[in-house]
Amino acid sequence: MFTALAVVAFSGAAMAGTSEVKESNVLAFLVNDCTSQTIEKMDSLDPGNELSISEFNAIYQVLYNNCISKSTTKSLTQG
Repeated sequence: MFTALAVVAFSGAAMAGTSEVKESNVLAFLVNDCTSQTIEKMDSLDPGNELSISEFNAIYQVLYNNCISKSTTKSLTQG
């Protein structure tokens, strides 16, 4: 009886951590994907690096946040 309870308790604890790992992996993927997409867009927008640091940062943040927002919305509606 004790063994059966221990197995059930252990499997429940193991399953509880699974969703946290999946969520963290999805978030890590979104951040990495959006970072690379934003860098590519910035390279095409400012190929000669003529923007000031302030201008670059402002545009980068808008593009990055837009990407994260779109990606998070897609993930939530798909999964």
